[in-house]
Amino acid sequence: MSTTLSSINGNSPKHRRKVSFTNLEIRTYANTLGDHPDCKFGPPISIDWEHIKADKIPLEEYEAERSPRRSRRQLQLPSYVRKRLLREQWGIPAEDLVEAAKEARRIQKLRQQSNLLAFLGPFEEWLEILTGHSRNLTSQMIILWNIAMSAFNFVLNMNLKKTEP
Repeated sequence: MSTTLSSINGNSPKHRRKVSFTNLEIRTYANTLGDHPDCKFGPPISIDWEHIKADKIPLEEYEAERSPRRSRRQLQLPSYVRKRLLREQWGIPAEDLVEAAKEARRIQKLRQQSNLLAFLGPFEEWLEILTGHSRNLTSQMIILWNIAMSAFNFVLNMNLKKTEP
């Protein structure tokens, strides 16, 4: 029995697969108050879960008429614009805007803590290895660990103070 390379790779004529697209469905979602932690100032804006409209158009038509991609900077809205949209156009109460901004800051703090803990992870493993192999070093390692944790808490508190209003 003979096997060719093209049949092993699935490239024989009967195994070739082709994917093509003809129509594109563009969904429109309502905007709402969000909780995204990358929003540094003011309340975040998000899209709602349910779409409010869906249009199907041929892919070629979309490609011919679509606008050029916008940069990341062009996609960002200043906090005063977000606040005005949320309050005036979408009727979100001012108290909800304040709460959403607080929630975004809370999530930012949790991310910072997580990043700091990830940074200290290798040090913790190193300490466990050293203390597990030498009884004489245990008290010295505990002292070093306490110093490292003090430094960690200091840095954590400094970062948390930076994000407070």
